[in-house]
Amino acid sequence: MKGYQAKIIALALMLAAFALFLALFFRHKEAATEYRENVNLIIANFEADLSEEFLQKLRDEVQIEGAFFNLAFAGLALASMALGILVLAAKGQDSADKVHFVMEQDSSHRPKGEETQGPTADSEEVIQRKAQEIAQKILEHASKPTRLQPFAEALLGKLAKAFNLVQGICFVKERASDSYTLAGTYAFFSDRQVDDFRTGEGIAGQVVKNKESLFVENVPENYVTILSGLGNSSPRHMLIFPILHGQTVVALVETASFEAMDQRLVNRVIELCNDTLAAALVDRFGIDTSLPVEAEVEES
Repeated sequence: MKGYQAKIIALALMLAAFALFLALFFRHKEAATEYRENVNLIIANFEADLSEEFLQKLRDEVQIEGAFFNLAFAGLALASMALGILVLAAKGQDSADKVHFVMEQDSSHRPKGEETQGPTADSEEVIQRKAQEIAQKILEHASKPTRLQPFAEALLGKLAKAFNLVQGICFVKERASDSYTLAGTYAFFSDRQVDDFRTGEGIAGQVVKNKESLFVENVPENYVTILSGLGNSSPRHMLIFPILHGQTVVALVETASFEAMDQRLVNRVIELCNDTLAAALVDRFGIDTSLPVEAEVEES
């Protein structure tokens, strides 16, 4: 839209300049005609009293004045038209440069072989780079706490910042048991105590059993409630993922968001962080990886 506006403005300026010069032309043409008539009248009335040299000078002045004015008008008209053409050409080149720049920027982010395709999702290289940056920040921050609760809260806080999460809960495995207990929260509020759960119980227990991340879309209203000074609302997206030490789930993270998450990016971040987080939970905080006898029998 802006390109068309600039062209219209430039064309209007050209027409205005041309109209001005046209008005000046007729005004001076009328003055020049009157001037020539007066000179011719002088010549007719006083030709006998004036020298031939002076008469010739008057005739030459009339011709020179007319020729000079015609040349000046033609030059000014051509200059105004040239100015308008230059403005249009410059604007067109600017628009072409912008289009070329946008095309270069777009093609620079596409993987090889996709230059002629339409808009696509981030390439694997872009996903990997973003995931590495996020994972580095999470692991750097999570490496500082020396107690379990600050560790869990730091993990949830960094996840929230990276993926625009509005709430989070972290559970850890109890010793020699398939039960999981609360370790830390982020922006969580409830009028009742958070219950422990066992493997296979509820959504969280099922994620532990399957040992795979779960993305939940269109969460029912009031299933999760976010409270703030502005009121309360319910997020519609949830992410629940396990942290595995070998084949044992040593922790489980539940998060909620108002926005859909990039599942490829989230899964890649979890993959990059899993081993380091699991090692910290086991080595630094003593989370037990053993299972009750009946669970070991079932797995075998």
